[in-house]
Amino acid sequence: MSFSRSFPLVVSFAALTLFGFGCKKAQPLAVAPLPSLFASSTPMVGVLPSPRAGTTSAPTPQGAVRKALAPEIGILRQIMRNLEQATSFHAGLAMQTAEGTANGRIAFVRAKGLHGTMHTSSGEFAELALIGDQIFFRSGTSTWDNLTNLPEGEEVKGLFQDALFASEASSTTPFISNSAKIESTTQDPSGCTLYTFTQSISSVKRRYKICVKNSLPTFISSALIDGTDEMKITYSDVNQPVDLESPLDPPKKK
Repeated sequence: MSFSRSFPLVVSFAALTLFGFGCKKAQPLAVAPLPSLFASSTPMVGVLPSPRAGTTSAPTPQGAVRKALAPEIGILRQIMRNLEQATSFHAGLAMQTAEGTANGRIAFVRAKGLHGTMHTSSGEFAELALIGDQIFFRSGTSTWDNLTNLPEGEEVKGLFQDALFASEASSTTPFISNSAKIESTTQDPSGCTLYTFTQSISSVKRRYKICVKNSLPTFISSALIDGTDEMKITYSDVNQPVDLESPLDPPKKK
């Protein structure tokens, strides 16, 4: 797996686990466009920002009827905000790519950095580490490449800057649109409450599942209505101590 293919893949994975549910950046990352499976393309009609001091909200046009949102939508948006504010977590991802099934793991610690790995069913492997203001990458070798001062590295650092080093994560557009259709709310055997809903992204209808425990998602999945093209992210150790491996650490003794 070449640098040009593996680098965007592992960066996209890391970005998706952190803020793929409403991108903070207006500009797309040139070397690794973010997956759009979770990004909301539907305007948040009817969701008004809280008025700032000294200002007033625009009145609802006379005669206009504002459609009430399903209560589950508000609950799920708050759950995603809780995740956005997390100081640490482990995440796993399983998804389909052109090379077959890809699986990844990421460790995230706010104010310190992240370490992610990605491997495909064909045996290809890529690894990314963003530690402080330095970024490292390797693919299928034991040697890390320091990309800190390269254009690719600068772009990735800019992408993750807010998520990693902001003292408080900024608000993002919720990926759950006003037009989302809640299908069911059930108790999952794993012990979380499973919300299932559908919505259309760029005219493509997909089914989403978010399982919630202790006001945080334990997993999130997205697939086409026929069940194909599935992507699933699992979360654990949210706001708990997370060890962050770094290329700057001395080699571990075997």
